[in-house]
This record gives sequence, C-alpha cells and structure tokens, in this order.
Amino acid sequence: MKFLTILLPITLIACHRDDVEKFAYTFTINNDTEYSLKLLCPTCKSEQILEPSKQHKINSNSEFEEYTISCDCDAPVKFDYTEIESEVYRITENSSGIYAAGYEYASEKSTAKYWKDGRGVSLTTPPSQAVVSFDEASSISVSGNDVYVSGIDGASIVYWKNGERVTLGTSIGAGNYPDPSSIITIGTDVYVAWSISGKYQNEYNFAMVTKNNQKTTLEERKVSDGETLGLGIAVSGSDVFVSGKGVSDQTYTAPDCCAKYWKNGVSVSLPGGTMATGIAVSGDDVYVVGYSGNIANSRAILWKNGQKIEITNTNGAVNGVANAVFNSGSDVYIAFTEGGMAKYWKNGEVIELDLGEATSIMVVGTDVYVGGYHFGGGYWKNRTWNPLKGATKILSIFVKE
Repeated sequence: MKFLTILLPITLIACHRDDVEKFAYTFTINNDTEYSLKLLCPTCKSEQILEPSKQHKINSNSEFEEYTISCDCDAPVKFDYTEIESEVYRITENSSGIYAAGYEYASEKSTAKYWKDGRGVSLTTPPSQAVVSFDEASSISVSGNDVYVSGIDGASIVYWKNGERVTLGTSIGAGNYPDPSSIITIGTDVYVAWSISGKYQNEYNFAMVTKNNQKTTLEERKVSDGETLGLGIAVSGSDVFVSGKGVSDQTYTAPDCCAKYWKNGVSVSLPGGTMATGIAVSGDDVYVVGYSGNIANSRAILWKNGQKIEITNTNGAVNGVANAVFNSGSDVYIAFTEGGMAKYWKNGEVIELDLGEATSIMVVGTDVYVGGYHFGGGYWKNRTWNPLKGATKILSIFVKE
C-alpha cells in the first residue's frame, strides 16, 4: 500500500492555500480523535482520496510528530500545523479527552501550554530578547468543543478561548508579575478568578473575579498591608465562590492569617490559614483547601464550612500545601504536596503518589486524575504516572468524556 506522509510541524511547501481550501476529509489520530482537514495532493491531484466523508486511520510514532495516512500516490504533502489550526484552516476535533495545562521552561523562559491526549499546544511565545519570562497556563476548562485556558502572558492575566487571547489585566511596575488564576465554564458562561498588582504608583493589589469579561473587584489592598489574591473558583447555581488571600475580618496573628473565600463578593475568613488555594461546593457544603504557617513550615489544610481540618500526616512531615479540591458525589478529593511527595486525600485517607508535586485533581467515574510534577510535568491516572512531552509542570487537569 502506498502512503501519504505528513510531518508536524514544518513549513507549508507542497501545497498552497488555494489548494488547501478546495477539499476536505476526516481522519483519526490514535483511533479516537477526529479531525477535519482541507488538503489537495500536489502530485496526483486526486479528489477521491480527499472526499469529505472518507475516514483514514493514522499511525503515529510515540513522539506525536510523524503521521502516515493511506493515499493513491506516494507523494508527501508537508504543511505548517499552526496554519491549519488558524481561523481559516481550523482543525475541528472531538473534544473528549484528557486536558492538562501548565508550562514548558527552557533557557529562563517559559511558554504557556496545554496538552490534549499528550499533544502540546503553545499559547504564548517566549520573548526573543534576553529577559526572564514566567508565562504559564494556570487552569483549563472545556465546554462543548471550546477549550478555555486562563494564565499568565508576560505581565498580563489572560485567558484563551480556542487559542484566542483575552486580556483581563496587566501588572504595572518593574518586578510585578501576575499570580495564577482559575477558570470555569458553566454552559456559555465563563468565570475567572484572578489577581493583579500595580495601581497609583504600584501601591495596590487586587483580588478579582470575571464573568463573561465583566470584572468585579473582590478586595483592594495596599501592597504595604500584604497580599490579596483570588486563586480558586467554584460556581453553584447563581452563587460564585472564590478562594484566596486577603484582609482578615477576624483577629489572627501572622503567619496564621489571611486565608479566605468570597461568596458573591462577601468575604469569609478561614481560621488558622495563610492561603486558600482551591474551592469546591456541593449542595450547602463549601470545601476550601490551602495551608497554614509559612513556606518553611506549612501544613496542608481543608476547611469544610469554615471548620479547619489538618490533612497533613501525623508522621512529622512538614511543608504541606493543599492545592486543589474536587467533590464527586459524597466523596471529597484533595491534591496536596507534603515533604516533597505528591499525594492526594480521599475522605480522610492519604494516598501517596511519588516524589514531586500534586497540583490539581479531577475524578471521572472510578478514575482519579492528579496533575503535577514528577521529574517533569504530567499526570497520574489511578496512581500511574503519565509524562507529557515538553511539560515542565502541570498546574491544572480536566477530563471530558
């Protein structure tokens, strides 16, 4: 059998844009992802092999770089994958799969990226000049066929919808960098929890929430008074919850202060907490996770309806940080890191994963997915590590059935 070979990514050399728009067919990568691609073979000019309804199985190597499809001739057609994904030549794919958001770091520059079923998609381009960059994809959500990612691009907090960037705010002043954000989609509504610094000569920072690009300030705080952050987000009916850090409405002594969440803009301080990183809501129950103490001696914490529960093991391990919480029915899952080990917590039971960090968690059916770091970025599925090519660290995971 003769084959048509496509190498990704390379420059468009064997077909022209006029040709690309003429024909379409559907093929399958890894037997489960369908793509619609417009293409004309430059050698045989055959229309039959490019019928819109025709399906081809694709064989790929383990690096997701070379794909081979059957053809009536033996001529390679080479194209730039990013051009095919542009507005005109967009690839339409089955949205089911495992999504992970994070970054790739090299030469003191980071690129915000997400991965779908192991294939990486870059959202930012590192600066060409000799400056340090901290771009990252902090959070990911999928609604229908649309992929939403929130993150950092330079000094700006942004989100991307199918790769199209929307800027929410930009930090002002040298040395000011945005903090991680969280995004969630409910139907056609898009919510983002985020933070920004730099106003009035770099004197203020802000915790913010956005619904469909409409911004609401949760808290404004002088830099000299400490941080205010919006980090995690959950939506239940018409109620919007944001976890983070800010001014305490109770009396605590540093460092055990400042963890809080907002419900529809009204703040609720959390006892004995330094930072509230993630939040989930189930019925009338509000679950918030984070940590107490300082960076040198922290303890991973769960607050259920404001009641503090220390999830750090009792074996004397320190430096515990709970990063994410997820509820599935009556079960509560928490991704946390303790003593250099990635772990997750289910209803009081601690499950150790491996050396590294557990940054995010999602449960689908009986499968538990934990994103994070283990000598590189990737995720654990039911305690089995799955590295992602090019990933330095994964910060968010989302599974769509």
